[in-house]
Amino acid sequence: MNIRTFCVLLLAGTFWSINSIVIIVPGTWSVSASWHQPGGDFFDILQQNYAPESVFTFCWSGKNNHDARIVASRNLATLLNQFPIVTLVTHSHGTNVALLAINMLAEQDSQTRIPMLYALATPVASNDYIPNMNYIGHLVHLFSFSDTIQTMVSGYERVFTPHPRITNLAVLYNRKEPNHSEIHSPLCARWLPYLNQYITPGQDGVLQLSSNHNPELIIDDSFAVSVDLDQWLQQQISIGFWKFVRSKKNE
Repeated sequence: MNIRTFCVLLLAGTFWSINSIVIIVPGTWSVSASWHQPGGDFFDILQQNYAPESVFTFCWSGKNNHDARIVASRNLATLLNQFPIVTLVTHSHGTNVALLAINMLAEQDSQTRIPMLYALATPVASNDYIPNMNYIGHLVHLFSFSDTIQTMVSGYERVFTPHPRITNLAVLYNRKEPNHSEIHSPLCARWLPYLNQYITPGQDGVLQLSSNHNPELIIDDSFAVSVDLDQWLQQQISIGFWKFVRSKKNE
């Protein structure tokens, strides 16, 4: 367990009167990144908008493999068990760490509940990382069709399977589609605590966040068409990539 995680666990044990906190779970290779740490642009703005609730970061190894996520999820489950109510803000494979941890809570019959899980740019793997909606009140997944890292060539999906309390939202920041790193921008941190005022659970669409006006949700048939087209495109890219790999091996 790294020192940052240990400190958060110590805080959980010391300030036992805290009933509700916000925990950021960053993704792969984010250990040295500043955005999710105190002093980072995302962290500080999120803290300002969630006050007086406390915001903490759960740090893990960030290694890009399932075993590392399992180890991290055990530590996260231990932390989550210290509080009755936790809001989670997760990025990339940090979401999958959180989903594994929540499933561990369910196995333990934990009293902890996650009323909101804000997932950013999650590499969705329906068979390996399954949201336990008995413990999650509302899962809001923000993603970008311009994010080439999210799906890569590993068979990850762009969106979560439809559910009455899961909302998949393609985001635009000031009318621009963010990439994998840009999705955790300060603009996102500014609006996350207030998104429930503008969205409906289970209603997918396009969410426009702006520096100058309130969020705007666009719901029409084009969203489903875009998801289907994106899925086909990712499949073609994956097929082409693995054909190229095999051809190189045969040379």
